[in-house]
Amino acid sequence: MRKTNCANAEGIFRIVQKSKSAAHKGGEVAGQARKDLEQKTRKKVVSPENYLNIPQKIRKQLNEKK
Repeated sequence: MRKTNCANAEGIFRIVQKSKSAAHKGGEVAGQARKDLEQKTRKKVVSPENYLNIPQKIRKQLNEKK
């Protein structure tokens, strides 16, 4: 049997919804792990100094504010 486009679209929609749900749950777990680590070490895990994807222009602006 050949699936219709509508049935195929519904299947893709379900997969996307499951993926979004899994990503959200993973984000919650990662966020809680970060908060727990910060609380135990009393240090921030993410800071302007260790965040690598900040464009150079913005990094320069952040350093000027210090």
